[in-house]
Amino acid sequence: MAAFNNEVVVVVAVVVVVVVVLLLLLLVVAAVVVVVVVVLLLLTLPLAAAAQSFLPSDLAAFQKMNALPNQPIAVTHGPATLPKGGTGEGDLDAEWLTGVAPTIPTTVWATAGQRYDPSSGKYDNEPFLTWLQNVSATPNDQIPNVFTISYQDYEDSLEHSFMSRVSDDFAALTVRGVTITTGSGDWGVGCADGIHSGALKAGMFRADFPSSSPYVLSVGATTFSGGQSSVKRGAEQGVTFSSGGFSNFFASPSYQSAAVQTYLKKHNVVPKNLFNASGRAFPDVSAAGVNFQYVINGKVGHVGGTSAASPAFAAVISLLNSARLAANKPTLGWVQPLLYRVASSSQLAFHDVTIGSNPHQAHKDLCRGFLKKSLLWIP
Repeated sequence: MAAFNNEVVVVVAVVVVVVVVLLLLLLVVAAVVVVVVVVLLLLTLPLAAAAQSFLPSDLAAFQKMNALPNQPIAVTHGPATLPKGGTGEGDLDAEWLTGVAPTIPTTVWATAGQRYDPSSGKYDNEPFLTWLQNVSATPNDQIPNVFTISYQDYEDSLEHSFMSRVSDDFAALTVRGVTITTGSGDWGVGCADGIHSGALKAGMFRADFPSSSPYVLSVGATTFSGGQSSVKRGAEQGVTFSSGGFSNFFASPSYQSAAVQTYLKKHNVVPKNLFNASGRAFPDVSAAGVNFQYVINGKVGHVGGTSAASPAFAAVISLLNSARLAANKPTLGWVQPLLYRVASSSQLAFHDVTIGSNPHQAHKDLCRGFLKKSLLWIP
């Protein structure tokens, strides 16, 4: 779900919405604590040839060129045979999980196959339920405390019963102390064409899943308009490809109701007939998501996407968990209520991204998205 390119550019450091000073402190704490936290990478292996995998030599090269500790993937779950060579999603996630949290053991969990999509008549939906059933059957001491997912399906391409079941399984994992993050999508606002979008009329905004699940932390992407010279707190703006909006299936959870109502009353400039104002809003947070350096099949490239922002933010959650475990506290688990509560009470932990727009990348005239000061609505 990343937008790849080979342009040689200066790498913009990952700047997440957690205070930089806090992150530095956590890095120090994590370096001296024996950590049992494992960050999980979900790789979907389709029936076709577009399978995702990481290459251990790519990970080692990335760590060496960035002066990071040599930290191989600790555990790999899934099919015995993974595709040969690295792929964009696999290498990107593995490299940036270990790059932002170099002391945290990282696990790859691969799930084969795809589900049938009745709207397209193809097997092109992600096997989330199969993966969750495998995780749910795994003992607590063998599952990670943080998952990062880089895949989305449109809500209207899935059965309501399927989304409900998967979301319930996400909830069950959070009870076990697990945090699930996902990129919010890389196509801008979802756009209904009136043909492949279920009951939605042409021009209405589509939501994607699992970003729309109340139990998943959805991560959007930001950039810096002035390049490297503008990399500072508060200078971020929304990237046009960063997806976001409101669910057409899940209701707005109570933990975000105050933030959503403030946005709708004071900041929204989009006609409400184009989106479900009572739906679960996403993304919840955002992080820098462009010009990420990575190594793929031995070559250095640069990439952008919310699937770059998600592992970076997931790594920060792991560092927070590391600090909590060192203090004999439980892991964060269902972290969204805490994040919204902290955001509403402190200007130091988070800041609003108020510049940008997210038109649908293929239908910009039909679906212009959330404009100017309403891109990420106020996560």
